[in-house]
Amino acid sequence: SDHLGMGSFILRPLPGLSYFSVSKDTAGALIRTEIPKSFPSGITLSASFDENNELVITTRTNAGTLPLLLDKNLLLTFSARRVPLKTVSFKIISYNNSFTLPVDDLPDGIIKMTLSAPDDLPLSERLIFIQRETNFKFTVESDKQVYNKRDSVAIKLTFSSGDTLHKESFLSLSATEKSFTDNTYGYPSTISSWFLLESDIRGTIEEPSHYFDLSNPNRLHDLDLLLLTQGWRDFEWKFNNTFYLPESGFIISGRVRKYNSDKPLKVSMVNIGILENTTSLITNAPVDSSGRFRLDGIDLTGTTRLIVSAVTKKGHPQGLIILDSLKYTPEKVSDTLFRQMILSQQNVTAFKQEHAIKESIRKKYKLSETISLGEVSIIARKTENLQMRKVENARMTYGTPNNEVIITQQYSGYPNVFEVLKGRVAGVIVTGGVTAKGNASYNVRIRGTNSMGMTGGEPLFLIDGIKKTFDDLRSLPVGLIDRVDVLKSAGEIGGFGVQGSNGVISVITRTGDRIVPDQLVNHSANIKISGYDEARIFYSPNHLSSSAPAYELDFRPTLFWKPNIRLQANRSQFIKYFNADNASTIKVTVEGITSTGIPITISTVYEVRQ
Repeated sequence: SDHLGMGSFILRPLPGLSYFSVSKDTAGALIRTEIPKSFPSGITLSASFDENNELVITTRTNAGTLPLLLDKNLLLTFSARRVPLKTVSFKIISYNNSFTLPVDDLPDGIIKMTLSAPDDLPLSERLIFIQRETNFKFTVESDKQVYNKRDSVAIKLTFSSGDTLHKESFLSLSATEKSFTDNTYGYPSTISSWFLLESDIRGTIEEPSHYFDLSNPNRLHDLDLLLLTQGWRDFEWKFNNTFYLPESGFIISGRVRKYNSDKPLKVSMVNIGILENTTSLITNAPVDSSGRFRLDGIDLTGTTRLIVSAVTKKGHPQGLIILDSLKYTPEKVSDTLFRQMILSQQNVTAFKQEHAIKESIRKKYKLSETISLGEVSIIARKTENLQMRKVENARMTYGTPNNEVIITQQYSGYPNVFEVLKGRVAGVIVTGGVTAKGNASYNVRIRGTNSMGMTGGEPLFLIDGIKKTFDDLRSLPVGLIDRVDVLKSAGEIGGFGVQGSNGVISVITRTGDRIVPDQLVNHSANIKISGYDEARIFYSPNHLSSSAPAYELDFRPTLFWKPNIRLQANRSQFIKYFNADNASTIKVTVEGITSTGIPITISTVYEVRQ
């Protein structure tokens, strides 16, 4: 074999014979494997590059097939990632046919060539790899080669381009102890190998970056062997019409049934409330004849409270809500990297030495010069009232309201907040209600001695301090509300300007600790759900800051990570961070992609001494 057990040889199978391969395993035992029989008719497709870097296409067939293909136009289609790029038509006139094609109009990466008959029946295929010489240069270098612990480090990134095609690059940078990154095999996966190779080949690719190492003169030959060995496809995609729609958010769905029987409840809408830390969404979704409802495209971040309730045409709660599963199971992380780690005796010794160094550093930090306190007994943790904090946050704009209605259990059967306010707050006039057809029609006005809207229009509506519409308040389940503030005086509504000239009705919802989690009740479902992970900034301490205590040890193996660097062509950018307390070799790796789709992988190293 030429590389990792892969090689090639020429075989002309004869009719009536069976062929086998015989190989030896690591113990010397012989392994006999049958080679699949060839078909009596067909056509083969092969490809190679000449000295001008042009593609030489060769087709071969036999006496039983040639008469079927003479004077017929065959189609050779070039595609990448299932996207057709171009099609060439040609005829064969003999058993062996060759012609040359330029590849300047084909992109870098794996190209699939499919040979088809005039009726689009695929006959054969071949995978090739195209990688051109780039006319840009990318460098990464540190301002020094040797540093002390906790020194400031400046990494210079430079992107030079000789034309206007490569306008910018999008990069990710990591700085990690070399011992933690180099304990795997010699050619790990990189963005170049993934983008150009691994994402388009079936199965696991051993040593993927071997095929992109410019110091390896046989890399393209070895890559061609890989494509011949592991790149064979079938033609299922010709008949597979499966499409995957792009992800547009989370889906909330379920069904509404009668409380005492498993039959759909005849309601037209369900009310849906989604309460995040800073924002709220109050809406509704239609219910079909089978009791099913669905709401698409919900954008959630972090932990969120979801309330779904069913109401009758007159706005009264009824029925039983059963939600579909909203549990998200993340994709299993591949253990390929861990299986490929090589923990040699040399690496084990290096880890033991590093552990001894860290332990010796810890012993240097003593508290002998500090003032010892007497005995401190912690008897309990102070309970924080999250609901009152939420109330305070909602009232930051207006302070103390003129009137306040606390929502207790006795209001749980009310269809909406306007029914709760009827006749309970002086100066708040609520007329109307649910019509015979099931529509909610209300007229809300606020009167007060200091109000600027004595005979004005509709007041300003707020939910958790955020401006909302009348329909938002009407759809909000009463069980979700903690209290309702009413603002009438000029001093309270002045902060809202003209919008609050007719008074303000501020609804403050309950926090998660005020709602029983994951409990099905008669007419509503209250659960906590998880949305997208909240973005976090990678922790990188500033050792020059006087606020950082000197006795705090810093043994971070990963010193810095920045995933979103944008670098313009013909410019440089400096990335700064601080070393830790470890004496080690730091490897700085930069990976990314240019604006024209060319992947970049480059690294540098420096030393940290005690």
